[in-house]
Amino acid sequence: MLDLTLSEEQQEILAKFLDDKDRDAIIHQWLKEWGLGPLQTRVITRILLPILVKYLGQGGLEVLQWLDDKLKQRFSAYHALSEKLAQVVLFKITRAKTLESLIVLRNTVSQHVDPEQWKVLDQQTKLWIQQFNRLDLISCSLGELKAPIRLQIDQPKLDSCQPSSRWLRAYNDFVPLLGRAHELQQLQFWCNFDAKFSWQVMIGEGGIGKTHLAREFAKVCRDTPWDSGFLDHAALDQLVQHDQFANWALMVDTLIIIDYAATKLESLKKLIQQCVRITRDETIQPAAKLRILLLERHAEREQGWMKEILTTGEGALTDDIQDAWQPAMKLLPPQHHDTEQTMQEILQATLTSWEKLQKKSAPQLPHFSTADYQQLWRNTSGRPLYLQMAALHNCEIGSANQFLTWRSAMLLQQAVERERGYLRKLCKAAGVPMTLLERMVALLVFSGKISLQHPYLFNIIRQEAENCGYPQTEPAKTGNVLDQFLADTNRADGMLNPIQPDLIGSVFAVTILRQGAGLQKTLQHVPSCWVAKRPGLIYCVLRKTYTQSMIWLWRIG
Repeated sequence: MLDLTLSEEQQEILAKFLDDKDRDAIIHQWLKEWGLGPLQTRVITRILLPILVKYLGQGGLEVLQWLDDKLKQRFSAYHALSEKLAQVVLFKITRAKTLESLIVLRNTVSQHVDPEQWKVLDQQTKLWIQQFNRLDLISCSLGELKAPIRLQIDQPKLDSCQPSSRWLRAYNDFVPLLGRAHELQQLQFWCNFDAKFSWQVMIGEGGIGKTHLAREFAKVCRDTPWDSGFLDHAALDQLVQHDQFANWALMVDTLIIIDYAATKLESLKKLIQQCVRITRDETIQPAAKLRILLLERHAEREQGWMKEILTTGEGALTDDIQDAWQPAMKLLPPQHHDTEQTMQEILQATLTSWEKLQKKSAPQLPHFSTADYQQLWRNTSGRPLYLQMAALHNCEIGSANQFLTWRSAMLLQQAVERERGYLRKLCKAAGVPMTLLERMVALLVFSGKISLQHPYLFNIIRQEAENCGYPQTEPAKTGNVLDQFLADTNRADGMLNPIQPDLIGSVFAVTILRQGAGLQKTLQHVPSCWVAKRPGLIYCVLRKTYTQSMIWLWRIG
């Protein structure tokens, strides 16, 4: 039996090797020599390398067994390949003295696996290769279309020059997750229990921290053998519309998070139906676990979008969908030790983060009495978003004496004004009318994430320019400013994202669309599918007075 225990020196060499730019090319070359095409080599590389990186330090032989077990769950013919490949890698790495000597892996692999074996494949192995063509990993390409379907956990992109409200987007980690230990334990228990497939909804008011909590839990899962992350609207549609979706399944335990679930209803129904089908397939026992976490403000079993999912399909399929459903997890304001202390921790964390980003001192947090905390609760309802906005506004005015002055509506309006100020600078630099840009940004709150090349977009820009009295404005110039203002800094994918956090975007839309004339004409040239995504928001826009609009917005939020 091979001794595959790694010394500290060898682990350092291994770390360099696995971080090297050529590592994938080396693995790809081995597999090409064995007769696999580029699609299959990418899949195997993606499986093998994370496993080696994560588990080598725990003992090489355990890695081999774990690797075999995981892959045999889905492909019975994988045993010989996985064992030989992993043995070659581990054997060579444990004996490598320098980084350069690891390159011999590519040249010596044929001594352990005869390439001639691949010329006479049995039927089972051929079937296995065909399975890879259909791709059972959500994080890889699908079929020959090479459509990337990836679970995303966006990385922080804090910029001191942007409006401070942008720092509050969940992916920016502006403040750590506080007071959510109990909820994290609940989610961990949900993932760990035996069911192969389960789905549930996390509900909570706007600004309560649903996305932040889900993102932190996804990061926790990635520290285990689970794959996890967010599946956005475009990727979800791409997955369920793919011509090989009926063959889609999973090879590793997976957590899929879908935000704004109610706006993705039709694709969600298809996804959940397929998840039920593949996880009740007795031919792939034991299958990987699959969890789907949906995020929304409201969900009721007996009506609305939730009822539609629970009643989709027919017969046994509908029953299985309902059996796989877990009761909604309602998110309340966070609580660490007690409510007052948690609010204080969130405020202090916000001030500390502001100091680090702006490189100057923040106002000192006052000593609040119990009565002060009660007033702060009345102002913010204990929601982390409002607490952070209150702290940021104190930083911007350079005083901490007005923490108890601002109510949530005022805090949201202040955030909207910061967004408008930033947009005003972009408009001035580009020579594009501010009124036109504001209205387009407001309309995109309804559209959701959308491509800058969407066929509707430039037509709407052109019509809105006429509606605002600027018919000579070039749509391309307007599109460029929208790209600067709304592009996702994490991905250069040509997509525009509505103002976030969503509460700020909603107040922005109501504020802008109620100003000036021409609202009815604007709504006439906006695609009905956009309005259908946010019926409650359009109802707020159409109220008789701005006060009524904000009251209704508060109710639906």
